[in-house]
Amino acid sequence: MKRFRIVNLALMTIITAATLTLTSCSATSMVEKGQEPPTNIPSYSKTQQLDTIVNLGSIKIRIDSVSMIKNTTESQPDLQGHLALGLEVGNISSESVRFYPEQIVVTTNTGEQLLADMPESADLGGLLGGVFPPKRILQGYVMFPLQKSSPTDISEITILIKAPQNEKDQPLGDDHRLVIPIQQS
Repeated sequence: MKRFRIVNLALMTIITAATLTLTSCSATSMVEKGQEPPTNIPSYSKTQQLDTIVNLGSIKIRIDSVSMIKNTTESQPDLQGHLALGLEVGNISSESVRFYPEQIVVTTNTGEQLLADMPESADLGGLLGGVFPPKRILQGYVMFPLQKSSPTDISEITILIKAPQNEKDQPLGDDHRLVIPIQQS
């Protein structure tokens, strides 16, 4: 658990450093390279610590945190930002189990349905699923791009987690739905 908090802190440090780097670029250095000066984009990043346990039978998930990150780059003008879930996933059974955290679907209070951004999740030490060996715990992040909603508009998310499967691809239980209020203050 302590290691996961360190990883969480490291991720937020990287995001903060990237934000500071992007927002403090010198307009003259950009112009000297023949580019237009960047517009002033306000930055926004907020992490809400959670300790929510989801029991899916053979798989237990601890949702450690949810982070809202506003887009601070002009290279993706249609992207409003990202929502990141910090997770610990453990197979508590004595059998291998198939589970895919990147198949989690998030729906915001604004009605936007979010699917995981696989490359972003993997690039940030993401937790990508597959076969979970018995008695194994994995930690990481799943990133969800916000195309329509600003991170500041989101006050609640609903998370749909698909049930784990055995090695014959048969569900080992039911899907799980969870509502998490997002604190904006």
